Amino acid sequence: MANSDIIKLVKAAQGFHRPNLFLVEFVSPPGLNIDVERFSMSAIAAPIPGYAIGDFEHSSAGALTNKHTNTVAFNSMNITFIVSKDFNEHRVFQEWLNLMIDLPSNNVGYFDDYVTDIFVYPTDRNGNKLATFQYIECKPETVGDISLAFENENAVTTLETSFSYTRQELITS
Repeated sequence: MANSDIIKLVKAAQGFHRPNLFLVEFVSPPGLNIDVERFSMSAIAAPIPGYAIGDFEHSSAGALTNKHTNTVAFNSMNITFIVSKDFNEHRVFQEWLNLMIDLPSNNVGYFDDYVTDIFVYPTDRNGNKLATFQYIECKPETVGDISLAFENENAVTTLETSFSYTRQELITS
């Protein structure tokens, strides 16, 4: 591709997006004890997950074999959060876990009580939302370790999480 073609692409797209400009927002799961309908936590990484498209092969009467799509498997959504001084982020995930499974009794919660939608918004430098990535029926899959160590003196504490979801949608502004 020639430089002039790249310049035309940049002008047509009105520039390219910077990957460090984004917001993450949750719809409060119905059973979670949060007083707001939507909430956000400070995230330092929220890659847009990919997916794998599954095929099956079909041939009839010795004809050429064709591949037909029959399924899609979404990759986990991994988000890294900054942990506040009161460890509120960890508390939210602990309460979320309690909705999914009550550890003392080992009773499993109802799916509709603990799944929710998560929105990732790429933004411009002024914080304006450029698009909306909506992840539907999300639930935590893993909640990572919180690393407390002397060698992390000039770092912020983070919490790595991964979520499963049933489907995703891209809504452009």
